[in-house]
Amino acid sequence: MKGQSRFLLVVVCGAILASNAWALSPVLNVVDHPVPRLAERLSVDDVRKNIMLGGLKRHWKFEEMGPGQLKATQEDAKRRVVISVTYTKTGYSITLLESSGMQQKGDQIHENYNRWVRYLTQDIDDQLSMAAIAGN
Repeated sequence: MKGQSRFLLVVVCGAILASNAWALSPVLNVVDHPVPRLAERLSVDDVRKNIMLGGLKRHWKFEEMGPGQLKATQEDAKRRVVISVTYTKTGYSITLLESSGMQQKGDQIHENYNRWVRYLTQDIDDQLSMAAIAGN
């Protein structure tokens, strides 16, 4: 009976470790993502404004950090991330600055962070395209 208890304990501990490892993924950084083709004629200021507007859809909070650079924060009841968004007329990059509640271990982070960044990238691209179509 003692051997079965130890085996069960090892299996349970292994399952817990495996479930935590499964939830972590490499940190997603978006590097030199080109603006959508429709948006190539927008000014740098238009790109900045529409990056911020794109982020509002999912409640990202932006601060201007200087020419071509924004800082954005996303948080819910248990998690918080801060990212840098650098941009030019032709593209943008998104880089993680800090996180809490995201189980970050080195370059590994909870998959929710990567999902947030993928959604933000799509929302920014959609907003840039809509602005270009509208002539803004």
